[in-house]
Amino acid sequence: MRCLLRITLALTVALALTSCDTTQPLQVGSQTLTLVTSSAGGRVLLFDVWEGFEDTLDGDDEPDPGTETFLWCLYVFGGGAEPERLDVSPTSIPWAFGIEVRRIPAGETTSELVSLPESAELTANLTVYDETLQQPAFPPLPEIVEQNRTFKFRAPRRVTALNREVVAATSNTLSTLNPAAYEVGSGLCSRSDPGLPVVDGGTPPLDVEVGKGDSILVTVTRGPLLDGQFLDHNDEPMITLFPSGITTTVRLDDVPVTPQGNSTTGADEGDSASFSYTSR
Repeated sequence: MRCLLRITLALTVALALTSCDTTQPLQVGSQTLTLVTSSAGGRVLLFDVWEGFEDTLDGDDEPDPGTETFLWCLYVFGGGAEPERLDVSPTSIPWAFGIEVRRIPAGETTSELVSLPESAELTANLTVYDETLQQPAFPPLPEIVEQNRTFKFRAPRRVTALNREVVAATSNTLSTLNPAAYEVGSGLCSRSDPGLPVVDGGTPPLDVEVGKGDSILVTVTRGPLLDGQFLDHNDEPMITLFPSGITTTVRLDDVPVTPQGNSTTGADEGDSASFSYTSR
């Protein structure tokens, strides 16, 4: 009889737990609130990109010993009598922003700073880069002979000018040999590299530990386009349409949740978005 009673009680508890009507993860101890910040909207130029290498010694279609491969970038042009450079809407445009995260512990009324004090500065953080692979449909690139040295190209792909690998490629062998001939978009990939995406001094996304009943308060402020950032050889931005805002999505233990307030900034430098989330 006691055994039957225990089984009946266990089944009753299990049914009660599974019948709870909630979209929020079950609270067991502390949880992790994940903040993912990215740019919203905007357009950037397209690049056709190859891996370049020197093949002067024996013409075997492999890099010569002791040489390094490099990235080779060319603008993508549309058709017509006066072809224009093509652009596209990327998944994200790397953009500077400030962030402040505060916590109000359960049962308290005073907030405490969770993020680093310097993270609120408008240039302290950088949203993620666009890593989308576009259609790779373009003809093979012929070899280039420069100063009696032969260079060939392989592994073609089409990405935006703000792909992380592309932005980091601020020099290559040919642009070093003849800088005037091989500028940004005609061989060279990038003039300046603002660095890896960062949030609150670390690698995105930003994780915040929360306990039951804790409230997390977040303010994100749009930063500027940094001096010299993402410019072509004519000092024109390779961003053809600036992002409409900086937006933050929120997950609790990897489950998307909806915060209270506004999670997307305006289109101007200094525009802020503030929102909160309380763990139940």
